Amino acid sequence: MDLSLNRVEKGLKLLGLASPSYLSIQVVGTNGKGSTSAFLESLASAHKLKTGLFTSPHLVSVRERIRINKQELPSREWVEGFNYVYHFCKNLHLTYFEYIFLLACYLFSKHQVDLAIFEAGLGGRFDATTVLPHPVLVFTSIDLDHSQILGSTLTQIATDKAGAIKSKQILISAPQTQEVVKVLTREAQKKQATLLFCNSFFKEQNNSLMLTNPEFKISLSPYLEPQTTNLKLALATWELIRKKLNLPFNSGLLSQGISSFFLPGRIQKVSSQPEIFLDVAHNPHGLKHLKQSLQKLNFFPQMVIFSCLKDKDWKQMLSILQEFNATLYFYPLTSNPRALSWEEVKKSYPTVKLLPDLEELNSLNKPTLICGSFYLLALIYAHQPEWLNKNLLNP
Repeated sequence: MDLSLNRVEKGLKLLGLASPSYLSIQVVGTNGKGSTSAFLESLASAHKLKTGLFTSPHLVSVRERIRINKQELPSREWVEGFNYVYHFCKNLHLTYFEYIFLLACYLFSKHQVDLAIFEAGLGGRFDATTVLPHPVLVFTSIDLDHSQILGSTLTQIATDKAGAIKSKQILISAPQTQEVVKVLTREAQKKQATLLFCNSFFKEQNNSLMLTNPEFKISLSPYLEPQTTNLKLALATWELIRKKLNLPFNSGLLSQGISSFFLPGRIQKVSSQPEIFLDVAHNPHGLKHLKQSLQKLNFFPQMVIFSCLKDKDWKQMLSILQEFNATLYFYPLTSNPRALSWEEVKKSYPTVKLLPDLEELNSLNKPTLICGSFYLLALIYAHQPEWLNKNLLNP
């Protein structure tokens, strides 16, 4: 893998997009990037800003990765836009991710968005989204993931993600471990960047958050409570954006932005009889948070359907899932070259059972959790399309 930003920088110049007219925000981290980005999109949209959102991976359609005003664009516009980008950039040997990133930049410029939110794909230092001049950089929770590429220790991974920091940038971070705080502080000082932590914007009360300056109280519903950290980070970031754009504080529009947030695959309850939850948690840190969140909702699955990619820490993930004391089923992602095999799972965890076919979903009669991979949930939504935009925690 050629970890370099040169190709993307050349692509932006060829397209005339190196200095965008819109305000851009970059979101970097291990867990919570998608939720934080979607919260930001929802808050900005409620304040009548024209928004662009670039995110990954997608669940059902690649068109999910680029949104204008919270809407996917028509297939025809994707094809026309891609052909335009390809015409200028075909000799740059761009990756799939880089092409879609450049397409997003082109479409955001074409639609004249006010605010563009770019979710990093992998790491920070060499992620395509790092090439743009983002005045605000957001760090979600940083933990171990993609160790083969980013490094095997938390310090190495945090250092790579902190590689996205630019000179005199404003940085806003979720709560981090001491190890990560040390890295972010060091790298921020090197670049003369201002490092803020979202918790400093709030005081917490029972089942609510209080934004302190200006004061704004948010009641945490069962739907929002598992997203508390991402919501705080998005609200703190929004305060920075609002001031940068000289927008007045408006508690009504904040409430509207929060209430209109929705993202599939995040503590998503799709059935009550039996109770079925879906979640894209795909690393140990994400699964631990998922387990705690479900316990707070008094949901204790009797059946867990799990799948995973072989380059993840799947043994630790399965160990966490075993704590549910549920029957564990593994569904092989046979069409994915990075898929974990049933043979490997069976050898290490003989009590785990094989789920041979997703048709079994039609006869579920026990409280069930389905988790472990974006790719698994993509198959689930293809099989049960009515689940994609459904969450009974937020009807």
